[in-house]
Order: sequence, then structure tokens, then C-alpha cells
Amino acid sequence: MLDYWLAPGILVKVLNKRVGDGQFYKQNGIVQRVIDKYVGEVRMLKSGAVLQVDQEQLQTVVPISFQPISLSLSLSLIRTQHSSSVVFLN
Repeated sequence: MLDYWLAPGILVKVLNKRVGDGQFYKQNGIVQRVIDKYVGEVRMLKSGAVLQVDQEQLQTVVPISFQPISLSLSLSLIRTQHSSSVVFLN
């Protein structure tokens, strides 16, 4: 199974109090691009700041609004790994 899950367009929450000296703790952002398998560029929703954050410091978020979102899904089937994206549109 894949150990990385970052993908552009997904909504994430910062879970580490040390990111930005705590000013982004528990705040949401959108992954703008993936720099490598584990680090993404995240635009914070509240401030607009753009951060480079390791996926270990993040958690995916399912929004309660009916905005278009993108989810990343990884499946492991019969010793073969498949990765796909699902986009929900209202």
C-alpha cells in the first residue's frame, strides 16, 4: 500500500503546533501542488499564506459545504496498487 497521499486540490488541516510557530495549528488549507511524494505546497484558507508542509503534519478534511472537492484514493488489490482521484461536483 502507498505511504503517501498528498494530491493537488484536496482540503487539509494542519495538526502540528510548530508549523508557522503555531499560527496555522488546526487551520485548513488547499494543497496547491505536490513538491515530492510527502511534501506539498498548501494555501491556507484563512490567511492566504502558502506553506510547504510534510503530509505527516496534515490531516485530510471532508468539508460540510457543497463546494466542489477533490479526494485522493489509494487501493491495494491483489498485490497491485492503484491510485485514482474522485471529484464530486454539485
